[in-house]
Amino acid sequence: MKKVLTYTAIISVLLFGFYSINKNFVEEEQNVVVEEQVAPSTIVNIYLVKYDKRGKPIIVPVKRKVMKQYLFRNTLNALLAGPTENEKNKGVISEIPKRTQLLNVENYENMLIINLTQNFEAGGGTESVTTRLSQLAHTVSDMTDLPVYLYLNGKEVSVLGGDGILVKQPINVIR
Repeated sequence: MKKVLTYTAIISVLLFGFYSINKNFVEEEQNVVVEEQVAPSTIVNIYLVKYDKRGKPIIVPVKRKVMKQYLFRNTLNALLAGPTENEKNKGVISEIPKRTQLLNVENYENMLIINLTQNFEAGGGTESVTTRLSQLAHTVSDMTDLPVYLYLNGKEVSVLGGDGILVKQPINVIR
């Protein structure tokens, strides 16, 4: 019987010791601060629209902070997201339809291909479609000197919208 009590006492001490050490380890582990890795970002221009007093569209640069990794994709997605509430309150809009999505960006050695959904050409008249093309062209011209080609749903664009606006490829703005 003495042996059983002795063994019970030893086991109790060991379990208590293990519990105390484990509890302290867990508490210390909870106090460890893990530094988050923040991906490098950069400031880019996207081009939106403001109408002058006569109702003519003016393409205006707007700054956006985007992640450097996948720079083209992130910049184009910022463009497609349109103006912030603050920018809207200042009269800045986008002629690019809200449902337009970026399907792909292909960055080749000698050119860049931007593939958007067909929504890009939907709705609006000649001025609206021309303005949205200009928004895209100005934005990509700031990103690269490579020729940039516009595709919709995987097909190179030669004509946009119901009015049949001819699209000269590459779409980069010549400055």
